[in-house]
Amino acid sequence: MAKFLGADYNSRMGGERVIFLVEDDPDTEALVLRALRRAEADPVVVARDGAEALALIAAMPDAPRLVLLDLKIPKIDGFTVLQRIRERFEASAIVVFSSDESPDAVRHATELGATRYAVKPTDYDALDATIRELVHQYGVPGVDARV
Repeated sequence: MAKFLGADYNSRMGGERVIFLVEDDPDTEALVLRALRRAEADPVVVARDGAEALALIAAMPDAPRLVLLDLKIPKIDGFTVLQRIRERFEASAIVVFSSDESPDAVRHATELGATRYAVKPTDYDALDATIRELVHQYGVPGVDARV
């Protein structure tokens, strides 16, 4: 699996449509990347905070085919990142992937243009199943993922 972090993206990806993971927790990142690898989802670009996510989005020539976005990230919050991604790429599938189950968070994310809101499972098997479902549903190249 190709995994590019930060500046590596610009020098190595060209115009290939990617899966974009925005996650600040290294353990969760590793688990999600493992699940994406098992789902044969490739390539993946990773941002570890909101500022890095926005810089990468600004540099992407094409919309990511799937965005997995945590809301509780440093520097710039996930809601702002969601709004900016949606402004730049209307047709991207943006899945908020967060531990926040509050109705207010779900409603706000939906209002900002999230395609789906998925609560992070607490065990690996459930996380793996959720990632596989998301990749199957939204990560297939050439499929319009907007609902």
